[in-house]
Order: sequence, then C-alpha cells, then structure tokens
Amino acid sequence: MLSVGQRVELTIDDVAHGGTFIARHDGAVVFVRGTDIGEKVLAEITKVGPKGRSFFAEVEEILTASGNRVVAPCVYAGICGGCDFQHLEIQHQRDLKKRVILNSLAKFAAIDESMWAHLEVQALSEFHYRTRMRYQRIPNDDFGLFQAETHSIVLIDECKIAREEISIPRDEIGVVAKSFQGFTSLASSKQITESVGDYSYRLDSNSFWQSHKDSPERFLEIVFRLANLHPGETVWDLYAGVGLFTLPSATYVGPEGRVFSVEGDKNSARYLHENSQHLKHVKTFRDSVDAWLLQEQGGVDVVILDPPRKGAGREVITNIISKKPRAIVYVACDPVALARDVGYARGLGYELAELEAVDAYPQTYHVETFALLIQARIDEEEIA
Repeated sequence: MLSVGQRVELTIDDVAHGGTFIARHDGAVVFVRGTDIGEKVLAEITKVGPKGRSFFAEVEEILTASGNRVVAPCVYAGICGGCDFQHLEIQHQRDLKKRVILNSLAKFAAIDESMWAHLEVQALSEFHYRTRMRYQRIPNDDFGLFQAETHSIVLIDECKIAREEISIPRDEIGVVAKSFQGFTSLASSKQITESVGDYSYRLDSNSFWQSHKDSPERFLEIVFRLANLHPGETVWDLYAGVGLFTLPSATYVGPEGRVFSVEGDKNSARYLHENSQHLKHVKTFRDSVDAWLLQEQGGVDVVILDPPRKGAGREVITNIISKKPRAIVYVACDPVALARDVGYARGLGYELAELEAVDAYPQTYHVETFALLIQARIDEEEIA
C-alpha cells in the first residue's frame, strides 16, 4: 500500500481530466501532475484519494522524457496553479484535450470514440490571451496566484497567459475590454463594455465573460452554425450570462420569433436585461434554470445550453427534452459534465449529431466543447 511521502518509479499510461496523468503501481491508480503519456518518472506520493483507492503524486525527476516536452517560457510553470501543460508542445496539448473529450464520451455516454476520431481541437492564440485575471492580494500589497492544489499564494511578477496590459499584477482584478484596460479591486467593480461583431454588451469587472480574447467571436460562429436558426423560431438561452448568445439569437429569429433568456446570478441577470431590453421579442428571467423549466409551459424550437462547470444535470436535460426541441446546442467547459448530460439525452431519444472543440484556455487542461443534440426517438414513459 502506498503512503504519503513515499517515492516511487511510475510509467505514465494516459491523461486524466483535470490536468493530471494516470499511472499504476501494484494495482493502485496514481494521478501525477507535470508529466506526459509514456514518460517514466520518479514521483512522491502527496495525497491519498477517497477510500484509499487512488493516490496523487508530484514528479521529482523525469527518468525517460516524452518527445513532446518543451521548455516552459514561464518561470512559475509547475509552481503556480494557473497552467497545467506549459511543459508540453501546444499541438500535443490539444491532442490530450481531444483524448479527454473522447474518453469522457465513451465512459459516460457510451459513445464509440471512433465515431469522432476526426475531431480537431481548434487553435486560438496560446500566450497573452486572457482578458480577465484575478490576482490574490497578500497583506503587504503584493500579488500572486494560487499554487497548484493548495491555497498557498505564489508571488509573481508577470503572467504569460494574461494580456500584456494586465500581465503584471497591480490589483486584484485585471480587465481588458473595449472600454477599459487596467485594474480594479474586488470591492469596486468597474463598468465596462464588450463588443463582439455587431453586438455590444454592458457588464462590470466582476461579471463573467469568456477569458480568451478570441473566444466570443469563435463561440458565436460555432453556436449559430450548429443551431441553424430560422426566422420565427423560439429559442431558449439557458444560463445566459449577460447575453452573449441572446442578442444574436434575436437577430436570427427576427421580430416574428421569440427568445427566452434565463440567468440565475443577480448581477449577470441585471446586465442581461439591460443588454436586451431594446428587443421586444426577447424576454429575460432572473431565475435558476431548474425552477424556470418547471413553470415554463410554452414550446421551443432550439435550446442553447451553456451551464456552469458542473453541467446541467439529469433533471434539466429531462425537462428540456420533454418540450421536444428540434435541436439542443450544448456549450461545455467541462468534458466530463458534457458527457454525463449527453448520456442522459441519449437515454431520452436525442443523439449527438455534431461535436466541435476549441482550445480556449491554452497551457491549461481546460477546453470548450460544443455538442449538437437532435431528436432521434422520444420515450414518453421515460420523460413522464
């Protein structure tokens, strides 16, 4: 039995969701950071997993290196918890993310990986891309970021993935937006404006917004290509945020269509209403998606579903499918949560028709995945 502090030689077999890699030692699964598939490493056990069935380890020495290794450009890589994959070549990072997506779909949605072997994780710029940074303040007014897997703070003098304007920390919140570039504190939010194509969004520095400078444009292109909206249709934009998908939806369905946008966060819901109040065929709701679905009696043609990291869940998926939309466009920041929800949808007669992915968080394990679910059959007894 492995124990904390023990040093062991490990051969890395696979990548896991969450930025770690998988090795096995005497039948036990060991999750290791900072390595790569095929490497042999000397690692120290740092933590025992739930019920003692798995372990976590940190690399002490690379015994046999992967050909995908590179010299990380950031001196804090491997110490700061912001970047998981800086030690790996960028295309290999994307290949690992694809592997996680397909492994998740196979495990949680019983989907044959070979069906989506053609999937490519689309590239976005890999450094100085983040338009939002939250730095951690320490008592002497220095700033840093959390160390990986801890609440300890690593003091930094520059972040290589932050936009240049906010890469050197000077306060808690760094923002690069159309109307503001700079820093503010958590206690004093700054009113800002973001533009995506022809659409303008008001929000503040504490509001959620996609962090990669190129994500909003790319996400709109993918979502509305998959949705293929028509004039006169009804759209539900669930977990709508400040309305990134709401405003274009209103354009596509036209004044003869309808858009219902639901957001539970008080701050985001306020801006969602402000951003869309000039559109008479858009109706916004400040409510949890779960509660709103239980009381909404109308029909829907297309659902745009962009849930938080934990996913939508069985109840939300079931209530959406009970309305028999012609399409569900699912935007996911977590491949495992997506796969679980796709599994629920498949059990209720919807199939995965399209799958795309974008490397919206280079140097980290995170990836944005887009799934189009369409009706195959409806099991009325399952939905009832």
